[in-house]
Amino acid sequence: MTPHGDAGYDHPGPGPGKTLLILFGVATVLFVGLVGATAYAAHSLATHPWVEVRITEHDGERETVRVSIPMAVAGTAVAVAPYLMPEDARRDVEDGLAEYEEWAPVARELADQLERMPDATLVEVEGGPETVRVSKRGGDLLVEVRAADADVDVTVPVRLVRDAVHALR
Repeated sequence: MTPHGDAGYDHPGPGPGKTLLILFGVATVLFVGLVGATAYAAHSLATHPWVEVRITEHDGERETVRVSIPMAVAGTAVAVAPYLMPEDARRDVEDGLAEYEEWAPVARELADQLERMPDATLVEVEGGPETVRVSKRGGDLLVEVRAADADVDVTVPVRLVRDAVHALR
């Protein structure tokens, strides 16, 4: 006896209804996965620090250039840069790092302390038509340059500065 109790009954394969149901299920899983991944990426970008550069020219047109890079991308760029540099530029960097090695322990300690210190202005230079200020605010290191022809603002997460200094060995 067959499971259906009908001796001459052949069980058909999946019909169009069952195939559509399977396709709909797979599409739903893919859609939910895509929405979840997009939400995670948006949350990650919104909550993680960014490297930002803003240049505002004062030449009459008041043109502003703004570049914002997520810290994760900036960190990856720093890690990959030595492999993408021309050979002569890489040698120059290596020569500079050889001179840096003497000061590396002090630089690492300063980077660690920078992360722990309260907000403060670290350097302020006023001279002629330009002013330069380097300060720590929250988790960011800010560099602000005010000049007659342009203003330049750079914001770098202190954590990225610390990681870069510790990576130089």
